[in-house]
Amino acid sequence: LANRPVLTRPLDRYRFLMMELDRISDQIDRARKQTFLRFEDRLTGLAARLEGISPLSVLARGYSLTTDETGRLVTDLSATKVGSLIQTKLAKGVLTSRVETIRMDVQK
Repeated sequence: LANRPVLTRPLDRYRFLMMELDRISDQIDRARKQTFLRFEDRLTGLAARLEGISPLSVLARGYSLTTDETGRLVTDLSATKVGSLIQTKLAKGVLTSRVETIRMDVQK
């Protein structure tokens, strides 16, 4: 037992273990950074997809949202009647209109 390296040179074992600890610590740090970058890339991609379907992005492309006097979305002509007020939300601003005529001739 007296000739075992751990007893004859105890600092060698200590140094070896410290080097191992440094190596493992570096590996953990690299893995943490790599994981963070992967999540950051994924989050950026999801944010871009979300922005693409955002109602404000849709409005910016020229679409609008029209609501009736109660604030309900108008998706069908039967939801309005002549004389009723409607509001149309655009990318920049809101139009208030009064329905004068209703036509059912939708072109496809």
